[in-house]
Amino acid sequence: MKIKLIENGQAPTRAHANDAGLDCCAREPAVIGAGYTVKIPLGFAVQLPDGFEMQIRGRSSLSARGLLCHIGTVDSGYRGEVAAIVTNLTHYPITIESGQRVAQAVVARIMLAALPVVAELDSSERGAGGFGSTDN
Repeated sequence: MKIKLIENGQAPTRAHANDAGLDCCAREPAVIGAGYTVKIPLGFAVQLPDGFEMQIRGRSSLSARGLLCHIGTVDSGYRGEVAAIVTNLTHYPITIESGQRVAQAVVARIMLAALPVVAELDSSERGAGGFGSTDN
């Protein structure tokens, strides 16, 4: 895996040696209005090996402030700047400073599964039971 920094960008870093996520910082300041969603550039591009992805996820400290970072996937073939998509769930604007940690990146191996189309699926104990089906 390789990282290329964009002007004013910082490389993602782990706060602790065994952390799954690498903290990602905003490359530039942003004001997120109440109820609005913005794309926050993270200041780096990444080259991942085939068979891997990078997920961009939220940080609990921002979630506690009312900011929702939507999960996004960076595929191994993407070479552009990585960004976080953040929604302000509060009733007031929130300012993000340049260099502020706004997301975390988790790199994971993926299975490139083939999904053949079939007329029927094998039966299972659960069947088609969906949301709330086990709360009877």
